[in-house]
Amino acid sequence: MKEAYYFSHDSNARQDEKILMLRAEHGWEGYGIYWALIEMMFESTESALHHSKVKGIAVSYNIDMALLKQIINTCIEENLFQTKDDLFWSDSLIRRKEKFRDIKNKRSEAGKKGAAKRWGDNEEDGNAMAKPSQNHSDDIAKNSKVKERKENKSKGNESKGQESKVENATSYLSENFFNASLKEKESLFSFVDDLGDELCIEAMTRTRIAEKKLSYALGILRQWYAKGIRNMKDVERDDDLHNKNSNIRQFKPRRQQHEYDPASDAF
Repeated sequence: MKEAYYFSHDSNARQDEKILMLRAEHGWEGYGIYWALIEMMFESTESALHHSKVKGIAVSYNIDMALLKQIINTCIEENLFQTKDDLFWSDSLIRRKEKFRDIKNKRSEAGKKGAAKRWGDNEEDGNAMAKPSQNHSDDIAKNSKVKERKENKSKGNESKGQESKVENATSYLSENFFNASLKEKESLFSFVDDLGDELCIEAMTRTRIAEKKLSYALGILRQWYAKGIRNMKDVERDDDLHNKNSNIRQFKPRRQQHEYDPASDAF
């Protein structure tokens, strides 16, 4: 299974002058296809794509080949992509990918050093790795419990929309719903303009917790938009009202059922 990595990009990318020119020419469809190409470049060992293989890209994404070529040419004209011979790429992506690799390598080295220190590579006993001390086992158990508490706390925060590490809906979408269809992504981008990043992230967070697809988040956003919900305070009020109504329905007293009394039929 191919590994999926998160790569950062500016939270206001959709308002960049070059991106605006792309959107002016091809709309949100062009914007979505642009990011699909960026993702493919990131996954490529060359960090670039081939003009000669555009037909295959069109087939894989179910995109009209003529439209795909037009979007690529617009990206090149607006300096979003660079090209030479059969290759085209993004200088900005290459810089970010190099930064990503640098961070990954540093974390890997730090992990190796931490493992060496933990398992006592410098100890004289050659069996130290095979038979860790009881104290070390206790430390692992404690660390596991601490990690579990942190994960449970994190899940609780997600339900309240507290995704502090994620600042924009586009990044959240790329990281968590990369398998969503192009049409669904375009719909999400439209809601970002109408409702803002915070509400879109909240809807997607609820979708992740419910283990649903992106269409579930779009349904939430449509309801919020129809109700005039425009910020998290509105969402909280709507949740409170929903919970209150649910409780009323749950505790609504049932009609009393009386036993049949034959005497009641007597004249």
